[in-house]
Amino acid sequence: MKKFIILILASQIFLSAYRDEMIFKDGVNATYRGRADAAAKIKNLDFADLPPGHWAKESVVRLGALEILKGGGGKFRPNDLATRRDFIRYIINLLNMEFQVTDAEMAAEMGVTGDLDSPASREEIAGLIVRGVNAAYPGALTFSGSAQSVYAFADWRDVAPERQIDVEILASLNI
Repeated sequence: MKKFIILILASQIFLSAYRDEMIFKDGVNATYRGRADAAAKIKNLDFADLPPGHWAKESVVRLGALEILKGGGGKFRPNDLATRRDFIRYIINLLNMEFQVTDAEMAAEMGVTGDLDSPASREEIAGLIVRGVNAAYPGALTFSGSAQSVYAFADWRDVAPERQIDVEILASLNI
């Protein structure tokens, strides 16, 4: 799955209620005053491979400003496949646990097994979101009702049975 799709999912979950029109009116030229780490924050928002007008730029910049997404070498690499490790790292950053837990520890907490550097599927990402949020906030994302939202996806038959509830939880929240 492409990185920008994953980030859009994350931004929908965690930023949908957050709107700061003063900082992100232009999507890039945010000003950080009186912060010792302002230069590092601004550098984290400068993705040379994400051109002006890119459809995901606003979400990427927001996630960068909140330090959920950390730029690497001035590149975002929007066409790269996101790995399990990438998404676990996003969750760690989102939950502000960066200095409290390693990728491997968070993966174990979330029940992730196997190669963390292998690409993650959409249904697996749904599971990572649900388990990651619930690891930090037990019971925050739970299933209630009947599984109906998952059937809105054209490829619903491809969703593994053990992932259907995770997909259903997020789909029922319009994520």
